[in-house]
Amino acid sequence: MAGKSGRPRDAEAEDRILEAALAELSRRGYRGMSIDAVAREAGVSKPTIYRRWKGKEDLAIAAVQRLQMSEPAPGAASSFESLVSILNNFRKSLLRPNGMALLGTVLAEEHTTPRLLELFRARLVVSRRAAIRRVLETAKAQGELRPGADIEAAVASVVGSFYARYLAGNPIPPQWPRRVAKLVWAGLAIP
Repeated sequence: MAGKSGRPRDAEAEDRILEAALAELSRRGYRGMSIDAVAREAGVSKPTIYRRWKGKEDLAIAAVQRLQMSEPAPGAASSFESLVSILNNFRKSLLRPNGMALLGTVLAEEHTTPRLLELFRARLVVSRRAAIRRVLETAKAQGELRPGADIEAAVASVVGSFYARYLAGNPIPPQWPRRVAKLVWAGLAIP
């Protein structure tokens, strides 16, 4: 009877490695990330990492692939409250460790390691924008927003407001999601 020899892979070790890789990417960027540092932070040996991934690029890609946008379950009282809920979640994701720093890392690697940015967009950016768009399109279909409301511009404005505050060195306060939602809603709503 044929079978795999050796010990089974430790799923917890894999989780620690991927979390350490995300932390290293955020702190040092892709160029500064090293397998040695990831191994130290994860509490594993370098061979443990190399048994799972061929090298730094594969490890970084696996770490970014692991990211997943988690949106609140539907059930808000209104389309407006659904939008606020999505934006509250967005704020939390930006403020978590590695949140905004990881964005900078993947943008910096756009020309040398484009797969990182592609994955980041697919896992986080596209899905979040789609969730916001769905809420606004639903509100439009239900007659809450003007028929000619520019949903695409609204989505870009909402998302961009968070990045603009952060890049200007301003904190993103807890009330920011509701303030942005009110402003955008007022511009799109039927008078």
